[in-house]
Amino acid sequence: MGKSGRFSFKFKMIKVKAVANASDAEIANFVSKLIVRHQFGALLRSLPSMRILSRYMRRLLAVGIIAITTSLITYPAHAQSDFSALGLTSVYGSPAAPAMALPDLEGNIQRLADQNGKVVIINFWATWCPPCRAEMPSMQRAYDVLDRNRFEIFAVNIGEEEETMRDFIAEIEPALKFPILRGELDTMEVWKVKGLPTSFFVDKQGRIIYVAMGGRDLDSDHIKERIQALMDAPE
Repeated sequence: MGKSGRFSFKFKMIKVKAVANASDAEIANFVSKLIVRHQFGALLRSLPSMRILSRYMRRLLAVGIIAITTSLITYPAHAQSDFSALGLTSVYGSPAAPAMALPDLEGNIQRLADQNGKVVIINFWATWCPPCRAEMPSMQRAYDVLDRNRFEIFAVNIGEEEETMRDFIAEIEPALKFPILRGELDTMEVWKVKGLPTSFFVDKQGRIIYVAMGGRDLDSDHIKERIQALMDAPE
């Protein structure tokens, strides 16, 4: 607990701006107040008697925080029933995507850096998230028709057990063939994910070009045209 015998426990508030773009109307009322992330984990790690439990507690905290955050998103009726009307939001400055190296369900490490030269969608999701379930089939349909040599999807689950993920995936039609990765709270923080689902569209140079907060129909002509344009863009 440090030389002073005390530890510092501070509240961290994160405010999220509502997106004004009409294509992102489903998150116009999104308000997020996330309290005590790293500090809670540090507290657990500072208590030797709780070290064995700390990783389970941190996982539970991660899922709880995201569940609370996602529940604050208000999805209008039309947004729930018609993802095809929703587009993508351009990311100002096209920043470089954070590094990513996460295990898939077979235990293989999947690295974003290994996808250099491909357009990659990084999709953050969870099994308890209805919009995540709704958009998964469209992700697979897009994956089936776009050029695999130039396109990839990483679906990053946050903080859930492998069995839970496998049971969920088994229910999805068409069957999912893109990599399902296992992330934790720190993954969400590095990518600045504020709610689920969230998808980042990374170009061939590793830059984030678009973001979609909330469910999308990735098989829609509009979104496939955006992906194809990124694939066809010069190096």
